[in-house]
Amino acid sequence: MKFKLGKERCLLTGFFVNKIAKRLDINKLSLSLKSSSFTSIPKYFEFLLTFSTAAGRESDERLSYWENLAIEHFKILNVSHTHIEARNREDLNQDSVIEEMKKSNFVFFSGGSPNHLYDSIHDSDFSTELHDVEKRGIISGCSAGAMIMGEKMIKGVGLNYLPNTIVIPHYGESFYSWISNLSLIHI
Repeated sequence: MKFKLGKERCLLTGFFVNKIAKRLDINKLSLSLKSSSFTSIPKYFEFLLTFSTAAGRESDERLSYWENLAIEHFKILNVSHTHIEARNREDLNQDSVIEEMKKSNFVFFSGGSPNHLYDSIHDSDFSTELHDVEKRGIISGCSAGAMIMGEKMIKGVGLNYLPNTIVIPHYGESFYSWISNLSLIHI
């Protein structure tokens, strides 16, 4: 996690916002979750967009799951957001979505398929706007939404917001148990 308050910009990946808030020094940031008053970082929550595009090839039920999860997590911070229904590249690059991105200063991507999300974003008008959001605010994600932030993914390339990095969520799950064994192998 990279967090720069001095320059008023940050890139948060790999955690939901409520998990981030629990890990941050709340007193240092003057952030009061109980009163929901933000005194140090309000600009980052002025216009928040959430996307469940990574789950775009999944069922409507799964898309709703990710949308509702975002609602639940941002509600903890008393932060309103707009969920953009965009299942794929065509949806992300609609004029209405690009206009919303131009106003946004915080974008959150859900889980799902990192390769589908990457294919939907890279080398597009949406990608250009996402870079602009990163310059003025926060881009973040969970699971697949975090994985695309690295230069590479376990299976494929990422958007390279974190050069020389592979973001690996769900570390404790058995699928990624091979990582623990890397220290036993001389590479």
